Amino acid sequence: VIKDEPGTLLFRAPCAADDAWWKLYRNPPQRRFLAAFARSRAKREAIALTALAGAGIPAAHPLGWDEHRQGGCLHASLLVTRNEPGQDLRSLLRQPGTSEQRHTLLQAAGAAARQLHDAGFGHFRMQLRNLLAHGDPPQCAWLDAPYLLQWPNSAPRPVRSLDLVDLAGQDSQLTSEEAATLLAAYAQEDQAPLTFAQLRTRPRLAQKFRRIGYYLLGLATCRRP
Repeated sequence: VIKDEPGTLLFRAPCAADDAWWKLYRNPPQRRFLAAFARSRAKREAIALTALAGAGIPAAHPLGWDEHRQGGCLHASLLVTRNEPGQDLRSLLRQPGTSEQRHTLLQAAGAAARQLHDAGFGHFRMQLRNLLAHGDPPQCAWLDAPYLLQWPNSAPRPVRSLDLVDLAGQDSQLTSEEAATLLAAYAQEDQAPLTFAQLRTRPRLAQKFRRIGYYLLGLATCRRP
């Protein structure tokens, strides 16, 4: 067992011939009825990870999902994904390492974010812990994407900015120098969708309101995978 909280149970165990991660999402009683009218989190996440892989973006491989419904209410949903090599970026960056190693990890994160946005996806929970890094030089794969939205071309500039603040803003635990490295890797030869000051100074409450607003607008103007 990796995590056992009221809303989520996360553990590792075999699934057929694969070593797998099992994620059980539990709905509290007051949300079970309303949740019955929407996709479960496990189903959304499985479809999103499959869509990313279909677009050529490295992502965890779903092995299956299921739902427990009773009396028209959604009690829980389960997602099983293959255990992929590597470790999440937040954990890796907390470990002792050289500045060069950290630099390459941050560059890989910036490049992964740019690839996702250029393919037309908005993540809406783009955090370091949702990126799995492995190899030398490191390659990144996405782990969690239950709120993923998809646009016909590239992701809109406000959504790009929103995701980058989640990834490297003041609540990311990155230093200013590390955030600058990530932003530069994202921008590549272009101009970044937000300035460094915007990346690091946007207040948490303002970021939350933007996330809700852009997500609801995205649901009305684009589509889920």
